[in-house]
Amino acid sequence: MVSCAAMISLGSTSKRRLRHTIETVPGQTAGPAPTPGPAPLVVVIIPAFNNAESIAAVVDRARAVGYPVIVVDDGSTDGTARRVRTTNGVRVLRLARNRGKGGALSAGFALARERKFDLAVTLDADNQHAPEDIPDLLTAATSHGYDPRTTITLGWRRGFSVHPWVPRRSRMGRAMANAAMRMLTGQTFRDTQCGFRVYPLAALEGLPTYRSGYDYETQILILALRAGLRIVEHPVQCIYPTPCDRVTHFRPLKDSARIATLFLSLDRPIRERRTRERIRSLGKAGQ
Repeated sequence: MVSCAAMISLGSTSKRRLRHTIETVPGQTAGPAPTPGPAPLVVVIIPAFNNAESIAAVVDRARAVGYPVIVVDDGSTDGTARRVRTTNGVRVLRLARNRGKGGALSAGFALARERKFDLAVTLDADNQHAPEDIPDLLTAATSHGYDPRTTITLGWRRGFSVHPWVPRRSRMGRAMANAAMRMLTGQTFRDTQCGFRVYPLAALEGLPTYRSGYDYETQILILALRAGLRIVEHPVQCIYPTPCDRVTHFRPLKDSARIATLFLSLDRPIRERRTRERIRSLGKAGQ
């Protein structure tokens, strides 16, 4: 049950059980054909914290694509929730206090599962993602031959590295995060830091996530790969406002440090296993 100031009702359908028949495959090779069945039920989840100036337009554009929308107001103090037009198919989940982006996403996922949705599309509330890209993002998994109920689809922002308004620290941060993911998982990704994604809700339920900030989105990728889920990428528009119009709650030093400690903590079992293997090989060599 989600703890929040307002609960919403988005309709109900029969829940489909997740089939755990997937396997981890390096790269993005074609997989088995998806299991035939009813089309997955899709909801758009938009975490928002003090985005009063942009939230209404983002929600209207997302709703125009044709899917229900959940806005998770993460303890905003600027009246963000009041700017959302709660028409048919658009509801607001208000959190009493700020939990961080990961906490807001977790609350949205829990409510979406409770309302029997299968897939959640996540996008930011600051106009940096184009809701018009949602249909293409939703078909990416099946275009690779994967079941979308067991696949995470990442949007990768075309032109990010050359966009004139992308700060240099953001380019460096994405490059380092991509490199760390490659070392940790053995897989290459173009954009591990993009929040425009499609998540299979039933598959996420069993992942032992414990981060609540921006590092939540990185942790969930690593845990998903370890659980055997597939991850595919699909190009999306790169939209960056001018520096004077930009609203961001990402704290470069603190949040980058949190992501770095996440990689170190998750890498510990791998490093310990490699150390044990080296010790055993040295022991055999000395015999």
